[in-house]
Amino acid sequence: MKRPILIISNLIIILVIVAGFTGIVYKDTKDYQDLAEKHMQNIVTLADTDISKQIENSMSKPVTVSKTMANDTFLKSWLSQEAGNTGNSAYLKQIYSYLKLYQIKYNYSSVFCISAKTGNYYYQDGFNKTISSTDEHDIWYFNFVSSGQEHATHSRIPLF
Repeated sequence: MKRPILIISNLIIILVIVAGFTGIVYKDTKDYQDLAEKHMQNIVTLADTDISKQIENSMSKPVTVSKTMANDTFLKSWLSQEAGNTGNSAYLKQIYSYLKLYQIKYNYSSVFCISAKTGNYYYQDGFNKTISSTDEHDIWYFNFVSSGQEHATHSRIPLF
């Protein structure tokens, strides 16, 4: 009679140990999963913040540069005399050099200026063309001017 009681008591002890071990493993696994989820949420939040800051920085730099150019006394003076100097290559080289300096300084692929008086489109390497409201490639400029906005982005380039 002692032998069956001994076997049953040993089985109960073994079951309690296995149940306790299983409970501990389950709790540790659950805690680890919760910790991993929190860690992933932190990583996603940090990545989102970093990406947002990079986008903000990449957009604010061109806006700042464009505002600087729009208020530059050289550029204002040059544009005020542009209509009388359209055939003067030395005069035109001034604007090309000016735009080239901005391109190099800020590592832009292109820097341009469009004269509101003549419609001439200048970029760092020279004269591009005279824009026209009837040319579908130039509509963006006329839409911007008619919008009355201080700046807008077109092909990631702020326009002033």
